[in-house]
Amino acid sequence: MGRRMDVDIMTKAALETSIATLDTWIQVFAVLVAIGIVGEVGFGVRHWVLNRRLVAIQHAEDLNQEQAIARFNKEAGDARRDAGAAIERAANANERAATAEQRAAEAVKRAEEERTERLKLQASLQPRRLTGAQKETLAKLLTGSAGAIAIVSTMLDGEGSDFANDFESAFKAANWQTMRISNHISEKRGVRVGTVAGTTLPITKQLEHALSVIGVSFENASFSVDDRSTSPWFQSGVLYLVIERKPDIKVDESK
Repeated sequence: MGRRMDVDIMTKAALETSIATLDTWIQVFAVLVAIGIVGEVGFGVRHWVLNRRLVAIQHAEDLNQEQAIARFNKEAGDARRDAGAAIERAANANERAATAEQRAAEAVKRAEEERTERLKLQASLQPRRLTGAQKETLAKLLTGSAGAIAIVSTMLDGEGSDFANDFESAFKAANWQTMRISNHISEKRGVRVGTVAGTTLPITKQLEHALSVIGVSFENASFSVDDRSTSPWFQSGVLYLVIERKPDIKVDESK
């Protein structure tokens, strides 16, 4: 009986020990489970946090990229606008330069025209005379033809008389026979070259050519044997160079 009780006591003690051990393992397992759950939860939280961070980073990168694109587009637009403005300014500058160049050319042209007119006016105010070069050229052109000419100037016209004398010296240098007549009565102006009507002399063309070469303007004339404006009267077979009065000064009133 006593032995049985000891066995029961031992059995009970072993059972209690087993129960205690089981409780311990249950607690350990529970702790492990709790740790696993906590770890899983922690991993999940960490994953969520990391994911949110990645999303935030990605969002920031997308935002930065959009901002960079917007900034680039703005800068490109500004550059295009500035380039367009520069092109417009260049075009305006070219137009102004062309206008200024045209005005300058017109001013130069007007100045040259005014200078030419002024020189003409100055020349017209000066007495008519042949220069040394003109007389020398005229003599060379007439030399060798052995011509004869009557040089006529208007009465009481000192300027015309001096001009006629210049011609006479050139004709004499060319060995032409000359007759100087200074009693012509006329209100005509300029220089006339001609003969009595019906008379044709070969040296007439030669004289006309020589006068053109030295720059003396003249008109062709046909005189009448009944013309009593000079003495001796106009005669057939004679070539006449008539120095009329100085032409009037012509002023261009349109300028």
